[in-house]
Amino acid sequence: MGRKIRVKIDENRQIFIHNDLANAAYHFKERVEQKQRNNNHTIGLDMMGCIITLSFTNEARMNFLGYKLIEDWNEWQPIKGKVKEVARKLGTTADFGKRPYLTILEVKEFRDIFAHGKPIVVNSTHEAVTTQDEIDGYNILQPEWQRFLTLEFVQRAYGDFEEIWDALLKLAGLSVFETRTQGGRSIQFIEYVDGEEDDDSPPVKAT
Repeated sequence: MGRKIRVKIDENRQIFIHNDLANAAYHFKERVEQKQRNNNHTIGLDMMGCIITLSFTNEARMNFLGYKLIEDWNEWQPIKGKVKEVARKLGTTADFGKRPYLTILEVKEFRDIFAHGKPIVVNSTHEAVTTQDEIDGYNILQPEWQRFLTLEFVQRAYGDFEEIWDALLKLAGLSVFETRTQGGRSIQFIEYVDGEEDDDSPPVKAT
């Protein structure tokens, strides 16, 4: 056990979680594309992971921009409100009626289904005009959210979210470096606290 010393520690750090989430979303997207090439049947799980992580990424990015740009930022407001507030601050408009901002609502719909997961129970008797092929292809166990689990949607969602992020960063005048998690620490020796001094390492008084 070493001798007790008194030190002065200066440290600074900024941890921006949107970086970790963006890396995870990219990881899932790459797995989806790889599994598509290899005809891997577990691809749906990676699509699910990618879309949900994109939702988290977008929200964390809006919280970052809100923290940087807006006094008394409310991180608890709905995502649509966050995006509108950030866009308004930057002098632009978030048009949720078309891409890329429309994709935010679609991804949110998917995310909410799983965030508020609940049973789906259907009991129905009805007549229909159809064909045998349509009957054979109808899967009663395929849920509504299954429509999002396509390579096209995953790539579109990823691309649209990157487009939004890049555009807002440019308007905010922020470099990519400023969005990164980073920090540093320096330690300055002051003195030994047990009354003994080392001849080879005399104490240095803090100034």
